[in-house]
Amino acid sequence: MRVATGLMACGAIPNPDMPFNSEATRYEQRFGSFAFMQRPMPLLYDQYTAAMDVTGASLILTCLQLHV
Repeated sequence: MRVATGLMACGAIPNPDMPFNSEATRYEQRFGSFAFMQRPMPLLYDQYTAAMDVTGASLILTCLQLHV
């Protein structure tokens, strides 16, 4: 998933249009059923976006620049 996010960030693959709902809504729908579990604690959307942030991933971005 991080590689796909990095490829989208550098423009190597197009970011798909999602006209019907936001990324946050899709996340809530996809992982909402896990919210009732006690262990492990469900990942919040803000934690998910922080984990998927490729801003500081210089190695991934360097690799992507070599292939673009």
